[in-house]
Formats: sequence, structure tokens, C-alpha cells
Amino acid sequence: MIQQHYSEPDEDQLKAALLTYAQERLLLEAHIARLGEEFQYCIRSLTKLKALQKKSNIPVVRKPPTRAEVTTLVCEKMAQDPQRRNGPTTIMQMLSLDGYAIPQSMVQEDMHANDPQVNCDGHEKFASLALGMGPVGIPVYGIRDKWSGTILHLVVVPNARKAVVIGHLYLDFIEKYGGMSQWTKEVKLGICMHTALRQNYTPDLNPNEWPVLVALTSTHNIPIENLWSQLHKFTGFNIQAAPLEGKTNGLLNPNNGIHV
Repeated sequence: MIQQHYSEPDEDQLKAALLTYAQERLLLEAHIARLGEEFQYCIRSLTKLKALQKKSNIPVVRKPPTRAEVTTLVCEKMAQDPQRRNGPTTIMQMLSLDGYAIPQSMVQEDMHANDPQVNCDGHEKFASLALGMGPVGIPVYGIRDKWSGTILHLVVVPNARKAVVIGHLYLDFIEKYGGMSQWTKEVKLGICMHTALRQNYTPDLNPNEWPVLVALTSTHNIPIENLWSQLHKFTGFNIQAAPLEGKTNGLLNPNNGIHV
């Protein structure tokens, strides 16, 4: 039998390696695996690894900076991104590279508190044209928090394209959550209503700093457009398949007036 000999790397090497793993946001088990692969250094417990991290003063997520420090760091990164293209995961990774181990939940909370945004859109996957079942369709409209991905409002409506329907939904949303957000919609529908609300209830907000509307095309309205793909990815359930089953198994004939 060939015996493998494990030796501990010198202090500087070990500290540099542990810092790199922390910046890469690796799981603790991956830290141990990498130390074995790169230095033939065998650690048999997480307790030993945590002791080494503490000895080398490695930043860890379980002991993040204070809330005030985190807020300052997150806001600085947001200020460097005026177009708001970087989400919580990206900012978390950027802060990790700067030497700060901060939980993604804290980053999300600060982004939401300092720049609340929602993405709104109708979902065409259930419309009659997408289903190909004649006039049968399920118009759905959704409002989703940009930073956390939380579904704030998702309802079946008579028509997800009509201005009066979307306007009513947005007012329902304001009543439900007790506040307004920056309006992120792929068309300028609702801008007059939202402008009036801003003028009456938040007149102190500078529209140059806090624009009333950020108009996006549907292809760029990613937080709301990828809602169903995320559902499929994490649950394995294709929600569009449910209504289509009626057509494929012969239960519904779109050409039969009695069926539709």
C-alpha cells in the first residue's frame, strides 16, 4: 500500500489560500478539498478549518461587518452602477473580492431599502396565441421585487394588455404594500398615473435622482420574464404543460364551440 504524506503549508501560503477560497464563496467542504488538492494538506473536520480561518483572520459570512458598515459598502457599490445592472449576487461577489464576507440576504435587504424597484409584466405563456387552443387562454400579470426575486403580486386578469387593468393592478399593489416603487415596465403605460402619485405623495423626491419610469423591453425585463423558468428549474414542473394537457389528450377541441 502506498502511503500519502500530508504536510501543513507555511503560514503565508495557508492564509493566502484561505482568503482566496473565501473570496470565491466556496463551501467549507470545498475549502478542505482544495487544501488537499493544492497542498496535500489533510483536514478532517470543519472545526479545524474554522480554527485556521480564525487564526488567519479570514472574513467569514457567519461573522459579517456591522449592519451600518454593510449598508455603506452596498450603497457604494450601487453608486458605481447607476444603470442598476448589478444584482445582489454580483454585489455580494464584488464585496467578497474586496475582502468582505457578507450574506446575500443582507445585501438584498440594503438594496431593497435604499433603492426599491419592482418589475412588472404580463405573461404570454398562458395567452391564447401561446397555447394554440383557440380562444382559450389564461392572462396573467405579475409584479416582482427586482433585488430579492420575491413575487409581490401575481394574478389572473381578463386582459393583461389593457391599460385600465394594469393600472388597477398597480393601485392594488400600492394598497397592499403601503408604498410605491420605481415603475419598471416595458412600455410607458401608467406613467401619467405614477407621475401623479409621485407628485401628490412624494413631492420631495428628485425625479432626476429617482426617475418615475425605467422603460424596458420585454426581452430586457429579466426579473419578471424568467419567473417561469426558475419555477421549472427548481421544481421540475412546467406550468404551461398543465393547460396544454387538455389539448394533447383530446379533452378539449378548440374547434368545438361547446368546448370553448
